[in-house]
Amino acid sequence: HPDDVARGVADGGGVVLRPENRELLRTRTRCIYLRASSDLLCRRLRNDRRRPLLQVADPAERLRQMHAERGPLYEEASAAVVDTDGVPFAQILDRVVRCLAPEPAQ
Repeated sequence: HPDDVARGVADGGGVVLRPENRELLRTRTRCIYLRASSDLLCRRLRNDRRRPLLQVADPAERLRQMHAERGPLYEEASAAVVDTDGVPFAQILDRVVRCLAPEPAQ
């Protein structure tokens, strides 16, 4: 049945700001938080001009503030957290797949 197919969604960073969204993530999905440090995010996004919230005098400080605010909310909404700093992509993918594996029957 087509509705039985697993799907992945990369949501926008601000989705967790609304409590009702966190509730939906927690109860209707297997949300996996791919956690990156604010330093890593700063390096990745330093030249990105498509993110309006980072078009400020000190984008690194703004990103640190957003990370501090949103990180705990993602942890609250997530079934699992996968740290990504310094981890090769294949290893991150393996960890995500293991997080999504069905629980063994008891």
